[in-house]
Amino acid sequence: MVLMNLQRNSTGALYCLSQTTNDSCFRFCYQDCATNITYLKLIVDKYEEKYDVLSYFEKKFNVCQNVIKIFLKNVGNEAYSISFVLDCISILNTILSAFNKQDVSNKISVIQKVIVLSREILEEDINDVKLIILIPLLNNVDFSTDEQQIKDFQTQIEHFSSTILDTAISTQDPFINKYTSILLAIILNTVGDLNSNESVLNTNSLQSKLLSLPYNENVNTLHAYITKSLIMKGHTNIESMLQILVDNLKSYQEGKRVIESLKILIREDTVKKDHFEFKNVRFLYRQRLFSFCLNNLLKNVSSTTKLQTDGDKNKIVKLNNYLAILIQLKHLPNQIIIAHVKTLLPIMIECLTLICDTQLDKKGTNGINETSPDMIEEDNPDTNTELDTYYDTHNFDEELQNLLGLFVEFLKSKMEILHEYVNSFVDKFLYIAQNHSSLNLRIAALQCLHYLSDLNIVVLMPFKNKVLEGLKLVLDDKKRLVRKQVVVTIDKWYILDSVEDSN
Repeated sequence: MVLMNLQRNSTGALYCLSQTTNDSCFRFCYQDCATNITYLKLIVDKYEEKYDVLSYFEKKFNVCQNVIKIFLKNVGNEAYSISFVLDCISILNTILSAFNKQDVSNKISVIQKVIVLSREILEEDINDVKLIILIPLLNNVDFSTDEQQIKDFQTQIEHFSSTILDTAISTQDPFINKYTSILLAIILNTVGDLNSNESVLNTNSLQSKLLSLPYNENVNTLHAYITKSLIMKGHTNIESMLQILVDNLKSYQEGKRVIESLKILIREDTVKKDHFEFKNVRFLYRQRLFSFCLNNLLKNVSSTTKLQTDGDKNKIVKLNNYLAILIQLKHLPNQIIIAHVKTLLPIMIECLTLICDTQLDKKGTNGINETSPDMIEEDNPDTNTELDTYYDTHNFDEELQNLLGLFVEFLKSKMEILHEYVNSFVDKFLYIAQNHSSLNLRIAALQCLHYLSDLNIVVLMPFKNKVLEGLKLVLDDKKRLVRKQVVVTIDKWYILDSVEDSN
């Protein structure tokens, strides 16, 4: 009967079953062999959209249970394969998701399966990397179901969360830190009242715990995923968690870590790419995050400007705060960005200035405008500034790419306010086009100059000769794509006079 249903519901499903049932990747259930996990993942991925096929194999072979057994047997805290761990997570995610979608009306059966699978894990004395296998199980449970067994299971998971928290904090392994942080974040995103003092996962006690620890890489990653799970859930006291990030941006030493945290907060997670996704997602949560950050980060910059302290450290703090604002923009609707354009443009230009005046000077050029060896100072640890050290340890190419992309969008809009900054635009875009080592960034700077030529001709004419002279240097660029873009840009600037005459 099952085979007949499969034959009706999925083209070629019966053939698929007859071919794969004898395949070694499904006989792994009886061989208990870790190497078969790789082959199993290939087939599961191939049929990930055929929910009936995957559900059939789960019912016939207990694939999930056997994957977990193989995982627990072959993974140790001292030695494990990251690809093996992620393959196991991916298989469980795909099959449980198919099981969910194949029988939408009977969610209890899926939950019962997950409870059985989780109990086998929780009853073992596990820690560190073995905890990670809980991610796909909790990822596929609907805790909103009003069943007593669900409530009991949720309570068991909550009590186990202290072990997960301690592991995320104490581990020396970045992979374990990341995925145990994700595991705890999934639990926080799904459980009920986090403000209750009776809850094991009370957010006030959790926040106090984080504040009591040194702000290292482990705590930074943990805090980022916890904060993301809560802001996506729409937690009422999320501002206190966000304030920790804002306060740490006042320190030039911690700023880089906070930037990475904000990238985690703002990006979209998917099961396919990231092996998890949050179930409770509040509408417009990114706008809520941006609104809080914009005002508070500008206060950080203002207070830094007033300080009479080390100039290099102040530049680092300002740059970190500016980047913390700008990295959020590519994930926001254009209406939100346009509404804040008067605030954002000066930030974007100063951020561009800080990067150009330091990073590009240290990275060298693309061969167009080679600096004379006599003009290059030898690296002397005694003379290097804090700013030099900071830029040596942090590559801003991604941030610069996003920044130039924003300028392109603004210039396409031809807003009147852009005319006030033409002088700054010309200098910085030319400098990047001539000097940056990245082909993509040189092209992006040329595209900015291309769209800049669409602004008011009266404002642009004083800069025409300067732009054309600067672009001539780029004609000798080593890369054909750059030369192609510069020719198009020169054409636009060269005909400014004729456009004015025709008007």
